[in-house]
Amino acid sequence: MGAHPIPLESPPPDGRGLLSRILKIGGRPEEGHDERVSRQTLVLGGILMSGGGLLWGALTLALGLVSASIIPLGYVLISVVNLSVLAWTRVFPRARTVQVLISLLLPFIFQAVLGGFVNSGGVMLWAMIALVGSLTLSSARQSRVWLLVYIAMTLLSGMFDAEFAAQAALRSTPGYQRLFFVI
Repeated sequence: MGAHPIPLESPPPDGRGLLSRILKIGGRPEEGHDERVSRQTLVLGGILMSGGGLLWGALTLALGLVSASIIPLGYVLISVVNLSVLAWTRVFPRARTVQVLISLLLPFIFQAVLGGFVNSGGVMLWAMIALVGSLTLSSARQSRVWLLVYIAMTLLSGMFDAEFAAQAALRSTPGYQRLFFVI
């Protein structure tokens, strides 16, 4: 009449089984601890930032900005392809380069399409996540390259911000700007 013990080999009742499978994407038996942590960070970062891409894509579609939605939804598509190729080939350096590159460049491009820094709610700040992640994922030399790319993109954004605002598809109101900054 007592409780039946749960067999030790039963799968966890929560999402830990899925998380375990996600963390194994692109893994190789001979990889060291540092490479495994970097690969897992890349996979989780790509998935989390794709969530942001889905959010921004849905928001721009809801605002009728179909052409602008291509950028964040394109990020999601490229991430899915990149992580799928990583799972298939298990070549981490290539996957890392693709993921960090799109994570740095696409927010700046999206910001320009939305009308610059203020009109977009500073969407290029999302690229800082990629920059910080690249410090974990890359060598010191590679991190310097990514930092220089980020600085160059920030300077270009500042130099052309007025032009981006003048040609924006969305005439951003203070309410939209506040919403975009909160997101």
